[in-house]
Amino acid sequence: MSHLRLSPRLTAAVFVLLALLLPLPALAAPPEGEITATETECSDGEDNDGDTVYDCGDADCQTTPACQADGKPESTDERCHDWIDNDSDGFTDCDDIDCEGRDACMGSWDRQMAGQQVGGPSVPGPTADGTE
Repeated sequence: MSHLRLSPRLTAAVFVLLALLLPLPALAAPPEGEITATETECSDGEDNDGDTVYDCGDADCQTTPACQADGKPESTDERCHDWIDNDSDGFTDCDDIDCEGRDACMGSWDRQMAGQQVGGPSVPGPTADGTE
């Protein structure tokens, strides 16, 4: 079996072509809004550092005052999706039994079983209790 041997010029040309085909980050469009290296505002509902996690869900915010438990129960939709174990019982947001049945913790299946419309146009049909 013979091995293919490329000349140094051809090898260099191939590398130059490959380098030209790679996307250049400097030419990419800048992201919307200001992106920082770390989450700087931990209560604005925005992903300030572009890591797809925002506010108290971001590790950058875990020690900030805005993300500390206050000892009050997880008892509202807002408190059941704020990434904080508000009542310090070891369960955060929708994993906490106090959030069971909260709108913030209901997925499409839960909503459908509760008789709520789930996407698309309203179509008459049976509800969770079997009535029309």
